[in-house]
Amino acid sequence: MKKVVSFFFFATVLVTTVHAQCWKSVTASRFYSLAIKNDGTLWAWGDNEHGGLGDGTNMNKSTPVQIGTDSDWQSIVSGTYFTLGLKTDGTLWAWGYNYYGCLGDGTNIDTNSPIQVGSDSDWQSVSAGYYHILALKTDGTLWAWGLNYNGQLGDGTNTNQNTPVQIGSDDHWQRVFGGEESSFAIKTNGTLWTWGDNDYGQLGLGSSADKNSPVQIGSDADWQSVAPGGYHTLAIKTSGALWAWGLNATGQLGDGTNMHKNSPVQVGATVQWQSASTGRYHSVALSSDGLLWAWGNNVFGQLGDGTNTNKNAPVQIGSSKWKSVSAGEAHTHALQPGGALWAWGHNYTAQLGDGTNIDRNIPTAITPCSMNTAISDISNTSIHFYPNPTTGFLQLEGVETAQVEVYDCLGRLQRAFEYPRTGFDLSAAPAGIYRIKIRSGGKQYSARVVKVE
Repeated sequence: MKKVVSFFFFATVLVTTVHAQCWKSVTASRFYSLAIKNDGTLWAWGDNEHGGLGDGTNMNKSTPVQIGTDSDWQSIVSGTYFTLGLKTDGTLWAWGYNYYGCLGDGTNIDTNSPIQVGSDSDWQSVSAGYYHILALKTDGTLWAWGLNYNGQLGDGTNTNQNTPVQIGSDDHWQRVFGGEESSFAIKTNGTLWTWGDNDYGQLGLGSSADKNSPVQIGSDADWQSVAPGGYHTLAIKTSGALWAWGLNATGQLGDGTNMHKNSPVQVGATVQWQSASTGRYHSVALSSDGLLWAWGNNVFGQLGDGTNTNKNAPVQIGSSKWKSVSAGEAHTHALQPGGALWAWGHNYTAQLGDGTNIDRNIPTAITPCSMNTAISDISNTSIHFYPNPTTGFLQLEGVETAQVEVYDCLGRLQRAFEYPRTGFDLSAAPAGIYRIKIRSGGKQYSARVVKVE
């Protein structure tokens, strides 16, 4: 009988691998998440009831799965159960929930794998609200489709559309941003425009009246970006100043109060901001020095400050530098400069991607890419670990002698040893995803193991 040897993971490590840092962008949706790797491949995880992941199934996924084999994805946006992706060739693709015509294919039928929106190849950018879509073409024209009950398409009506319709005749649109049932756009001259639902003053017009065609917000011409949430809005000016308006019941505006605002108020006047993102009731933003800040609703730990207490002013999350951040319904994803992917907040539908359904109130690392593209995954061999996911002891079958290396979810080497051994103990390891590299018979293999609590 072979001797069973157990080992433990250490909190302090000195060795890292460069192959693990591979995520280019991440999008946190309402109940699932998507990300693009540096190689242009698309990955998704979380709720999949309506096919929003795009993997050809309607089964939830608790860890990232690759969507198709294409490697030319440029950007991804998501609404409620539906997703749109822009490819590098300028074509636009959609999948998921389609009751309101969100996919833009002329039908109202769901699909669980990507279908092209029309045949045009001149799409420049796209943004999604909860059930509506805004998109720009390279000629500067603005297009919209989907739900229109509150005039969020901006075509002057309240009629839903299941194919793209041009909004006005202006060809000077530069950026578009979709909120829950509201819409925003910035023109090439830096002016900010809005339309749609305005029950809580989220359009920033000083009133609560809905608009079904674009209306300018004030007269300023120095707007840089907008982050519409459920019923509140954040916007950054070219100076780095951050402004907010709309619903503020849980402090999501970040102005130190819980009072609603129907016109812009400045947030954190002493800080310069580079980007912001909003969930339904919480807000996150990066300051110009790369630090991460959060405020608003925190019932599920979506702020990431280690508590579940709401905040009505920005609080710094750790001391790490970050590349980008994306807020979902009640969860948050963020990328570090090297490409490491982290998540926290609500995890009921596995939207964090850490292999569990456990909420997290601090940033939790999500699986990196494989350690080396030349390594074969053991799924194509007779080698396998079981049970996987595991709560503790893990068995290895299909190999007699081997060199084994175990890495954590950031690609950091945790332990290296030689077989013969029959397994090892993960009982003391934190829940998450681990990558195991095996060298045997002159070949190398890679395996992913999920540890659950």
